[in-house]
Amino acid sequence: MSLHPRKLTSHSDLSSLQVIDTTLSKLLADAGTTNELLSLLAGPNDVVLSELEPFLTQRPYVLSTVMGQQGRVDRVLALLQESVIAF
Repeated sequence: MSLHPRKLTSHSDLSSLQVIDTTLSKLLADAGTTNELLSLLAGPNDVVLSELEPFLTQRPYVLSTVMGQQGRVDRVLALLQESVIAF
């Protein structure tokens, strides 16, 4: 079940969906609801990752999972390197 339809009629529709999806993702991240956040991000969404990333810096597993889902292998590798150095 989709949270909202993906039929866009204008550029402002895309902007609205980005605001909604990004805000919802931030709220889920802030609340620590990992499963719900990952579920939202696994499906069609309009999340602006650069805005969500600061909310996930203290949760490297979630951040690397999200980046992996979005094809950001470079960011996943950087996160792994950071965690090895910190260890």
